[in-house]
Amino acid sequence: MRAKTCCRCGEDLVVEDGGYRCPYCDAFYPKTDEYEALFSLLQEEKAAMLAIRLRTLYDTAHKRDFVSADLSRAANDILNIHDENTLARFYLAILDKDPAVLNTFLSTLNTDIYSAREIYRFTLQNLDIRNVFALKSFLERHFKEEELTEAYTAIEAEAAKIEEGVYFTNLPRDVFLAYSSKDLPQAIALADFLEDNEFTVFISVRNLRHGKGAKENYQHALNDAMAHCQNLVFLSTENSRSLTCDATRYELPYIRDNLPGMRRIEYLAEEYGPKTKLAAKTILKSVFKDLEWCRDQEDLVRRLLGQDKAEEEPAKPKQGHPEPQKEEKPHEEAKPEEGKDYSDSTSPEEKESTLKNDKEVSLSSLFGKVFNRAKAVIRNSSLLQDNEERVRSVLKDMEVDGTKLIRYKGSARSLRIPDFITEISEDAFKHSSIEAITMPRNLAVIDNYAFLFCTKLRSISFPALKNLTIGEYAFECCNALSALSIRCENLVIKDYAFRECKALSAIVINATQTTFGHYVFDQCSGLVKFEFGRGNKSLSIGNHSFHGCPNLRALLIPAGKVVIGDNCFVDSKPQKLVLPRRAKLGKNTLR
Repeated sequence: MRAKTCCRCGEDLVVEDGGYRCPYCDAFYPKTDEYEALFSLLQEEKAAMLAIRLRTLYDTAHKRDFVSADLSRAANDILNIHDENTLARFYLAILDKDPAVLNTFLSTLNTDIYSAREIYRFTLQNLDIRNVFALKSFLERHFKEEELTEAYTAIEAEAAKIEEGVYFTNLPRDVFLAYSSKDLPQAIALADFLEDNEFTVFISVRNLRHGKGAKENYQHALNDAMAHCQNLVFLSTENSRSLTCDATRYELPYIRDNLPGMRRIEYLAEEYGPKTKLAAKTILKSVFKDLEWCRDQEDLVRRLLGQDKAEEEPAKPKQGHPEPQKEEKPHEEAKPEEGKDYSDSTSPEEKESTLKNDKEVSLSSLFGKVFNRAKAVIRNSSLLQDNEERVRSVLKDMEVDGTKLIRYKGSARSLRIPDFITEISEDAFKHSSIEAITMPRNLAVIDNYAFLFCTKLRSISFPALKNLTIGEYAFECCNALSALSIRCENLVIKDYAFRECKALSAIVINATQTTFGHYVFDQCSGLVKFEFGRGNKSLSIGNHSFHGCPNLRALLIPAGKVVIGDNCFVDSKPQKLVLPRRAKLGKNTLR
């Protein structure tokens, strides 16, 4: 007899009074006299669910400017209930950056004619020259002669266009990413990060097909892409800050001269150094003068979302875009200043010697070199990253013990906590009128009740952290807080930490290991979407964590070892729940 398995998670069912229950996802099926009737019931329910998800997958794949992350998510939703679905596996294969993955998939695949036609259509639309042979071999096994001849003609025509330099762009996009080809791994990683945060990104290596000898067509397509993107993000490194890089030599000046309304953000991946030539610095200054820059990926996302105005922006390193300096005349003698008192213990011989040395070494130049070195030392110190005067003014309003912030006594609307702070004490900001806060880069602990009843707090900016523990009731009743994004290796959020944050609508957690206590998001009535990144390896969610979240539409946990506690969604009915196949669910989790 075939085993009774759940159509939702695939686990074996257990017998209960009146039916069968899944011990993992808590699904219940009415008891029947014959197993075949039950099996038929399960198959019908599974088929209905699969049909809905297939429609979502189909609609996503047929969008003109589909988003890779959405297509990947839709494919994984299907594989959770049907791990052998051909189209879902195909879409994941073609989304892989390595063409060899698709070649391997096509070489062994045998499927029905309808799936074969969809595979042909989508592969042709996103054709890579390195996939042509595998695609033709696949079609030989599935298409009849007349249809095969027509397909060959279309593939060869498309391949010829690619070789001739005819490009596709899938416009418009949110972000145009300018970078150096030498920084390609960094550029792809940054594009992936932005796409994970639901931005559409134009990056030439993916969105332009590179043919032979088609420089004119390439530049025309590139101009069109820049004109149809809302934001410019320049990946600023020693490689890209060079006149040998097309981004600095061509793309940035084109945007400066032709697209004055385009928002421009310099993402400073590497500090300015001696390799950056004066000519390149002059171009960069003309493009980014008085505009935005940032060093942190999370900060970049906030700026693209328009959430940066509430934060106090630190002073940009002056050596980034220096003013062009006039060269000193090599034979101009240094003269003593008129009216200056030289009546000291220095002998006339020593004075004469000093003036002679000034002919060879410019005192101002020497001081400038020393000063620049001092600035570099200060900039590289984690304790002195903030502007000294700003840190002093902030610390006037803080009671600090070592690296622990005991209490904030100020009344500022926005605040950037100095980076040397590692712990925020109990009641530190309790009942504060703060509206926007940027957490320090070395933060490790937010104690219990730290931000309790901060009813005006609407924005919290977390940098990328290694370890973070958020205590009990830490942000309870922060009713203006609308979004939360945390990137951390090890994250612990204790009981009731965000209870009754009623305006909180979207949460994104990117952590390797995450532990939630009980009732963490209890009564967050405005919560709509909660998403975990794909880097998640271990996640434990305590009992009643999403109790009283009636508007929760989606909980997305695509990967990792997941354990969800009892009664997690009482008075909450998420319409979309994405979990790994072996997720362990507590009692009444989905009821």
